[in-house]
Amino acid sequence: MFPHKWRQLEEARRLLGLPRQTSRAEIRERYRKLAARYHPDRAGDAEKMKALNEAYRLLMDYCEHYRIELAPNDQGADAEEWWFLHFGEDPVWSGKKAREE
Repeated sequence: MFPHKWRQLEEARRLLGLPRQTSRAEIRERYRKLAARYHPDRAGDAEKMKALNEAYRLLMDYCEHYRIELAPNDQGADAEEWWFLHFGEDPVWSGKKAREE
């Protein structure tokens, strides 16, 4: 992703007051709270609402199109998880008897 796109995402995240790691549900919940406060129909700020709408659209679009890994990896695994990922199904190391076929 281009640096200017990351800057836009970072600005959107900050505008909505979100942490660096968040879920779609948290994005939606935070947007709804802010939209209720700033919506022009509630004597809010039309420009702020426009910025919130754009930030929400940008973040949700990113979530919708971000490619995620659906296979296990070693990154972030603690010692027990690492061991299981590498040797957990091996009958020699796991303590399980091999299935006889």
